[in-house]
Amino acid sequence: MSLGSRFRWPAYHEMMAIFGVGDLHPGGEQSTDLLIAELEKAKPASILEVGAGAGYTTARMVKRGWRVTSVEPSAILCEFIRARHPAAVFEGSFDNFDSGSAKYDAIVGEGVFYGLDPARTVEKIHGLLRPGGLLASSDMVWTDRANADIVSYVHQRTKELFGVPMASKDSLAASTWRASLLSAGFKQVLARDIEQAAFDPDRRIRRVRSLAGLLRRPHLIPLYLNYRSYQRINWVPADWLRSEVSVWRLTE
Repeated sequence: MSLGSRFRWPAYHEMMAIFGVGDLHPGGEQSTDLLIAELEKAKPASILEVGAGAGYTTARMVKRGWRVTSVEPSAILCEFIRARHPAAVFEGSFDNFDSGSAKYDAIVGEGVFYGLDPARTVEKIHGLLRPGGLLASSDMVWTDRANADIVSYVHQRTKELFGVPMASKDSLAASTWRASLLSAGFKQVLARDIEQAAFDPDRRIRRVRSLAGLLRRPHLIPLYLNYRSYQRINWVPADWLRSEVSVWRLTE
């Protein structure tokens, strides 16, 4: 893949996409399988995918004949999607996405909603879904044990180091999102906690693909080693963070 005139040092998730490593969201491919299985029950025709990344989930949904619109802020990752999948791509943030009059049967987001404002985001999702539509997501959020000052530091520091923050700036708990969704007329139809060990894709596959990618692009070796060194840091106690796969149905 040529990065062309817009080349910059890639963020961690962009670099891994260049190496052919995807499913970096909480729960990886297994959590995606859960979400897609629940979506299949509803037989959706149109899907809005928020934070599509390199398009791994996009491919799984397109394969099922669903019409996918992908929202992705990274220009590098948008190139991947456009080159590989027959999906409409909006290059920008979810906050700036405008569907016009279009409504969707489902909205999917993996490792993306945690960084957005719950009330404002739920209101926008409500306006984009058809009645009976589904919101399917997997995300990592803070628990009530988290210290607000440390939360803010971790958010800013990981954003600087990896190109994207590992968690939200404010210590937003799952209960905050739940309250916003319930008040907007959503009903939960699936909730599954994700174990810490399921956060990463198969490590052997990741290692092989990363090494192969570094052989093709040796100029990325220092960047890769830098990212790896910071990945080894235990940023916060394990019980400060919680990850969940969930599906909600719009009932109003």
